[in-house]
Amino acid sequence: GILSLGALGIALAAGLAVSSLRQRRWGWRRVAAVAATAGVALAGIGFAADALDGRWHSPTTSWPSQLAFTRDQQFQGQFRLLWLGDPGVLPLDPVHVASGLGYTLTRNGPGDGRELLRAPVTTRHDPVADAVTAALSGRTSRLGRILAPMGVRYVAVPLRSGPGGVSGRTPPALQAALQDQLDLTRLGSDSAIQVYENQAWFPGRTVVRGRHASIPSRPADPARTAATIDLSGSHPLGNRSSAPGTVLWFEAYDAGWHATAAGHTLAHRAAFGITNQFRLDTPAAVTISHTGQTRRYGFLAAEAVLWLVALLWWSRGRRADRDPERAAARAEARAARAERRRTGEDEFDSTIEFWESG
Repeated sequence: GILSLGALGIALAAGLAVSSLRQRRWGWRRVAAVAATAGVALAGIGFAADALDGRWHSPTTSWPSQLAFTRDQQFQGQFRLLWLGDPGVLPLDPVHVASGLGYTLTRNGPGDGRELLRAPVTTRHDPVADAVTAALSGRTSRLGRILAPMGVRYVAVPLRSGPGGVSGRTPPALQAALQDQLDLTRLGSDSAIQVYENQAWFPGRTVVRGRHASIPSRPADPARTAATIDLSGSHPLGNRSSAPGTVLWFEAYDAGWHATAAGHTLAHRAAFGITNQFRLDTPAAVTISHTGQTRRYGFLAAEAVLWLVALLWWSRGRRADRDPERAAARAEARAARAERRRTGEDEFDSTIEFWESG
């Protein structure tokens, strides 16, 4: 809107400047043109001054820079950071939860543009949205345990778009619900952002042993089941040999996930109905990979072939148009048709020239 009005003003100023040059005496048009030109010049000077450092008066700090300490915790295991609040002040592309409330998940810290490349949704229910809704309605005081299978270690609630930025409309019920959770600890932070640490968190790639090694696969109520199991003492699964147990992987469950140990494929099934678990029966190093991209790569290859065929067909037509003999024949045919129309021998207008000109 504002940019359109600015463009209209510049166009009017240019038109007045051109029209005033035809007048020998000073009149209102020439004065207006001079004033408009001066205004554009002054605005251009201000624009250039603002563009020198490239910041455009944006804050010198941001929430990712203030939450950079979370990246230093990766040695304890992979995790996610859950951003909650007004979608207008959340980073990246928030997921809608309710009116005025959304969330964003970032991996191993505040995240970057790679978080925009989301995996396709394969279930009807959103476990994060369901967990947040349960906390808002007062149906749970163990939001940390419910979020733990998805690797959520930190919860950030920005009240502004950044330090000194635009204020958002964070629902008051969200702040009250987070304060009522027994497994979320408030951390010190800027007054415009609330940061909580999940005391029930366990690494996104971990091995569970002992009495908790039997993880429910597809419970009727995944949130209620997760709220009753405390896996916060689990250790991260590294690249070295691990003792037998249940391997948990915090990515969304998909049949394309595979785990191998000592050359053998581990039994795979869902964990809590939302993530992945593998059974490790003998001490060995575990490798987790996804092999379900064959169909996607096939579609991409087919698309590339179709584009190549289209380009070859188009280039062949362009070469034919540049053939001197064919161009001369077309010109001669057009001249003949024009002569027939002029003498009245052609009763109907031809549309051939229209298609040839395109």
